Amino acid sequence: MDTHTTSTEQTSQASTHPFHLGSLYAHAFTDWMIMLIGLEHIGDGAYDVEFVRVHDWRTFYATYTASEWCEHWTRIA
Repeated sequence: MDTHTTSTEQTSQASTHPFHLGSLYAHAFTDWMIMLIGLEHIGDGAYDVEFVRVHDWRTFYATYTASEWCEHWTRIA
C-alpha cells in the first residue's frame, strides 16, 4: 500500500472525504480505538485502509467504501 498511500488533504474531496490519515477513530460496535495510517483508492468507491489498534498497536488491513467507513468508525481526533 505504501506506493499509493494518499492523504485526503491532497484530494479534491478533502471536505467530504471520511478518511483522515493520522486521525483517531472509535468503532461503533466495539471498544476499539484506532489510528488510520494508510489509504489507497482501489476503484468503484472502495478503499483499502491500514490502521493500528491503539491499545495494543496491532496493524489491521480492510476494504471499505466511504459509507461503510462512516457506519463503523467515528473520528475522535
